[in-house]
Amino acid sequence: TVRNKNCIAVISNETFKLVRTFSVDENYIPYGICLWNDYLFIACQTAILKYNIHGRFIHCYPVDFNTLFVSVTKSGNIVYSNTVKNCVVAIDIRGDEIWKYTDSKLHSPHGIDQDGFDNLFVASTKTNTVHIISCDGAFIRIIEDISKPIFMKIDEKSRTCCVCCNFRRIKVYRIE
Repeated sequence: TVRNKNCIAVISNETFKLVRTFSVDENYIPYGICLWNDYLFIACQTAILKYNIHGRFIHCYPVDFNTLFVSVTKSGNIVYSNTVKNCVVAIDIRGDEIWKYTDSKLHSPHGIDQDGFDNLFVASTKTNTVHIISCDGAFIRIIEDISKPIFMKIDEKSRTCCVCCNFRRIKVYRIE
């Protein structure tokens, strides 16, 4: 996502060169993005926008203010983190809420990704933790002492989790 230009930049994973861009609705600022079944889901603070991979707008899901990151489960449920309400919420493809996860150690949840078992990893920036929850919102465990995690990406092949900490450092953790 390119916030200052309200667009999505598509970059080649072979050459890392810009392939194309497409604009996002001017009323929204794009933050987190997720690719699922040839659709892009873009978290934009007050909405999650759905586009096809060619940049054609499909749907707008209104959400509570300060939704910055999004993921989609294997079954197609849209999961987002809300930094103001300190929660993670799942909605179905119609936009109806399915579940909401909260925890006393979940403050300012940001990045969200999932592993091959469809477990969700959520960065809790203010508590220096990563929460692992099932795709149906059930608590699994908390990983502690990860300094200000903002964004994360899980690589299933290498069983690693790459975490951007405080917008400055990237740390790689082995998933056990």
